[in-house]
Amino acid sequence: MHEIEADLSELKATTHRRLNVGSGDYPLHYHLNLDADPEKNPEICATVPPIPLEDESLDDIWACHFLEHLTYEAALAFLAECYRVLAPGGKVNIVVPDTREIMQRWLAGTIDAVEFGDKWWPIADLNAVNALFLYSAVQDSPHLWAWDLNTLARAMDGAGFGEFESIDRFEDQRIIQGAWYQCGLIGKKPEKTVEKIAEELFEAHVCEICGAPAIGYSSDYQDKPPEDGGMFVKVDRVGEPHFYCKEHPRLSLSYDYNGHLREPGEMEA
Repeated sequence: MHEIEADLSELKATTHRRLNVGSGDYPLHYHLNLDADPEKNPEICATVPPIPLEDESLDDIWACHFLEHLTYEAALAFLAECYRVLAPGGKVNIVVPDTREIMQRWLAGTIDAVEFGDKWWPIADLNAVNALFLYSAVQDSPHLWAWDLNTLARAMDGAGFGEFESIDRFEDQRIIQGAWYQCGLIGKKPEKTVEKIAEELFEAHVCEICGAPAIGYSSDYQDKPPEDGGMFVKVDRVGEPHFYCKEHPRLSLSYDYNGHLREPGEMEA
């Protein structure tokens, strides 16, 4: 009993560190609930993106059946905002209709039907698929983009998130209704930013082959090493460092996340 009370006390104390985006009629306990409709009485009434919170002010973001109501460009901007407001190590949780699964069942002409409003919609009928999922004309806010796990992962990866985990489409208690027609991913913001990793490695490393000191660093993986001597540190978007030295320019030194030198490998021409 004391452990349960302690857990509840911790949840209450950290409510301000969790955000439920697009809460509508389904607010979450121990979260700041955000919605654009003031009649839903959210703690934060706003249209996102942007998210009206400070940098690194959250530990967890939940957005269930929200992303598909944004244009593709706005969805990418929203994910970038999630990255901004999450503290290092924080997580974003996204649930969307699983367009691949929906269309596979439509193509197969399955007998599946989805209840919405006061009727059942047969998935074998393209009009029903359009009305419920592709355009969602049955809602006040239509769908503006379609997603599946692959495109969702790609978008989240592009925003800087990693270490993806699947959200259980049937059993996750935060989902309004468990069902086959949805999918979701949890993405984690790295404990350290790419820029910080690059800076720390620049300060600490010399070339382990010839001893040349590091003379520059970049978090832009497209940057080229300088023409003058010395070693140059670059960090890719998932935080993995690579070292390039003027003395042997075709040799790349790659380190793992624990800072251990991997076997040197030839760079691509």
